[in-house]
Amino acid sequence: MRLDLTCRDVDYNRTVLAWNVEAELNDNINSFGYIIEISESPEGPWTSVNKTPIYNAYGYLDTTTQRGMVDQRLYYRVTAIGPSGKQFSSQPICLFDEEQNYLTKYIARQERLLLNRYNGQEALLFARKKFGTRCHVCYSDIDRKITRSKCPVCFGTTYEGGYYMPVRIRVNVDVQAKSVNRDETGAHENEGLTGWTSNEIIIESLDVLVFMQKNSERYLVQTVVPTSIKNATVRQMLTLNRLRLDDPAQQLLADTEAYTLDEFNVFRREWRQFR
Repeated sequence: MRLDLTCRDVDYNRTVLAWNVEAELNDNINSFGYIIEISESPEGPWTSVNKTPIYNAYGYLDTTTQRGMVDQRLYYRVTAIGPSGKQFSSQPICLFDEEQNYLTKYIARQERLLLNRYNGQEALLFARKKFGTRCHVCYSDIDRKITRSKCPVCFGTTYEGGYYMPVRIRVNVDVQAKSVNRDETGAHENEGLTGWTSNEIIIESLDVLVFMQKNSERYLVQTVVPTSIKNATVRQMLTLNRLRLDDPAQQLLADTEAYTLDEFNVFRREWRQFR
């Protein structure tokens, strides 16, 4: 089993960590829990950030570790723990704010305030799964390919469940652009959006956005282009295409009252909270 970890600072007390897992065929990845650890040395000793393992997650938002010292050097790693006690750890990653880039962090904070207070539309981000248990309905382990399209179990992702629990975010969107595509089933009108969001939540292509103020309209994330200053992301520029009515991701549950805090992935701490 292999854990690949990436992390970045959002501001002085929020760090976003995201990981990807490559598991052996006989490993049930959904049975592993994840512990986030910090240290001032890549050799340890390590201190756990979360007291209990988190399951079915792809990342974590650390809001408890304080930083800001000029010479502070901090290492993160993630350890996966299986039901039998089997453990795997990622390689340590160092966060070292050598120049203390106050300007970038100030701009990023102003972007988030702008979205939260003025021009941001409320949306649910469904992050697409990239690892886990393969779908038993549409995926062939022998041939390693999809055997059924528009699967209602994995929503076309080939992983059971298809998407993680949603994350609540705000997005600023521009005027819609329309185009027409033709295939064997006929002509289909595509409605596209461009917009932007803050640097706080990691968004990737093929994630799904559900806009709560637009009658729960659903859009597929086509491209994500970060706007950066001195290698630090301050906003994410998005290109979105409206989901077709026959897309299985239309079945994703988007009722905000249907979820509890305990069900959410890494970003659940920000659920129902806008600061």
